Amino acid sequence: MPALHDPAANLEHETRAAEQLISLLEQEQELLVKSQVEELASLTMEKAKAIAAMSELANQRYQALAQAGFESNESGMKAWVARPDAGDASRAWQALLDIAARAKELNRLNGKLINQQMARNQQALTALTASQAAGTMYGPKGQATTGPSSRHLGIG
Repeated sequence: MPALHDPAANLEHETRAAEQLISLLEQEQELLVKSQVEELASLTMEKAKAIAAMSELANQRYQALAQAGFESNESGMKAWVARPDAGDASRAWQALLDIAARAKELNRLNGKLINQQMARNQQALTALTASQAAGTMYGPKGQATTGPSSRHLGIG
């Protein structure tokens, strides 16, 4: 029979990965509040890496739980840390759960900020297209006109 791994062996690594994700989510929130959307792409890549690392560590924990005879999910971990000989694993597990809850809330708030930004963009586009549909354009001298411009663009 293979040696059983400790399901709590990587909790510290999982906690650090979750803290890194929180830091990235906080940076994302700051960029969203400041409407600095151009910088979000590189941050999205970093978030993906952090999430991949967290997923890999969770999979290792699930495998160790299965080897120890527990369900390979959060319920199995809860049962595993409830054992009398689990030591400090219960506190480490609870700390990870708390950090994960914070990350989930930050992600929810960032989603709201993104939706608000998209709504503002849509309103601006609607206002622009409505004014164009009404014929409000600017002529060559910067004066508002009510009809289409008499200048045509030459297409070669």
